Amino acid sequence: LKCLCVTARLPALSPSLSMAPISAVSPASWEGFDEGIVKIGSALGPAGAPFSEAPFSEATFSYCTAEFPFAVLVADLFRDLVPELRLPLEDIHGSDKSAASRLRRMLRTASDREHKRKTVKAFGDLWREFVRRVILPHLGEEWVAFEREPNIRVHFARQKATTAPHCDSDHFHSPFEVNFWIPVVDVDGAASLWAESSPGAGDFHPFAARYGEAVRFYGNACQHFTVDNSTRRTRVSFDARVIRGRDVARARLPEGGVVR
Repeated sequence: LKCLCVTARLPALSPSLSMAPISAVSPASWEGFDEGIVKIGSALGPAGAPFSEAPFSEATFSYCTAEFPFAVLVADLFRDLVPELRLPLEDIHGSDKSAASRLRRMLRTASDREHKRKTVKAFGDLWREFVRRVILPHLGEEWVAFEREPNIRVHFARQKATTAPHCDSDHFHSPFEVNFWIPVVDVDGAASLWAESSPGAGDFHPFAARYGEAVRFYGNACQHFTVDNSTRRTRVSFDARVIRGRDVARARLPEGGVVR
């Protein structure tokens, strides 16, 4: 979980932990904040959590694209990276092959210097506002830890599968992470992400979602993957992991807030 400290600090867990409280935590309240979190965590009972229940289950919910125009910002970002890309997003596979290849490469090798781009900052700012105004009430939390830099993914039309079947636990992610997967184009079938509905269920299915819908799922223990995109539509989406405030103390985030 790659994070950044925004409005409160939690030194015992990570100096770079991202926080999204409903109301900002003032500097005066920082002292002793860790102790309060530990107390909350210890009151949750045994380490085992009901991972078959919400939010550790699959659900799709809607949000307002006028308030959160992710597709517009992603298109601006892509155009900033590769000006000759063909838009709309679902048609960028029709761009010159070198342009599509360059976009792929730039998304893979994004570095800190890219964060100076206004388009990257605008997307990051909107994502944080989305966490505050949409994800917090969706989870019923006062604050959460979340990935500050969502992964933007592109699966071009007629492209082979880009993600092998896996669970996030294979890569040592915390079992308290909840995945949020947000397409910025309409998706279904081969042009989507596939997953099982619960750990070990084996009922693999594509997420069917329109722009303006987000999918919550438990990627830590549910296998998920992509298949060959045999459609004529390019899929563009972004995803990030979130940990509820009540779970942070027992999530065992490593120093630096990064799980690999």
